[in-house]
Amino acid sequence: MTFKDVAKADIDNAFTDQSVFFDTRIVDGRAMRVLIDNNELIERQQKTGLNAEDGVYGTKLLIYIPVADYGPKPQIGKRLLLDGRRIYSITDCVDEDGIYSMTLEATRG
Repeated sequence: MTFKDVAKADIDNAFTDQSVFFDTRIVDGRAMRVLIDNNELIERQQKTGLNAEDGVYGTKLLIYIPVADYGPKPQIGKRLLLDGRRIYSITDCVDEDGIYSMTLEATRG
C-alpha cells in the first residue's frame, strides 16, 4: 500500500470517527459525518484580513465532510441546508484528499 492508500483508509478509520471528531449532521436532508471547525475559520480570516463586511450581519462556518458522504464536489454559490434550520451559501470548497473543506456563509443585511 502507498501512503495515499493508507491516508484514504484513515479517513474512515480515524479522522471521521464520530466518537472523537465528527458528528452526524443533516446536510441537504441527508445524514453525514460533519466537523465544524470555528478555530480554523478564525485563523483563515486573520490571515486574509476578511473578518467582517460593513452593514452586513453574517454567519460563517468552516465544515469538513468526507467526499464519500457528500458526493460530487459542489459549485461555489450552491445553497446548503444544515440540520434543517439554516441555509448557507458555499463560498469555498476544497477536496483535501477525500475530505471536503467547505466555507459556508449565511448573510442578512
